[in-house]
Amino acid sequence: MICFNSCTLGIDENKMPIDLKLYPNPAANNLNILSEQNQFQYSEIEIINYLGQTVLKTQYTNTIDVSKLSKGIYTLKIIAKEN
Repeated sequence: MICFNSCTLGIDENKMPIDLKLYPNPAANNLNILSEQNQFQYSEIEIINYLGQTVLKTQYTNTIDVSKLSKGIYTLKIIAKEN
């Protein structure tokens, strides 16, 4: 994020925090997602490499096969369809 004049970063205090666990870290074959609220059932997941390229896109599932991804650092993005 680049700001030229002023930026405000923060969390909307009216929203509940999300309890989300990703394991194992690092992952070689499968990445597991655990969310106690189970609020992602109608969501999509994107895995993004360090260049900002989406390398995997799928419907939400508790286990993602990452065995075909190269070793590296990735960002996991959950795109909620509701709320």
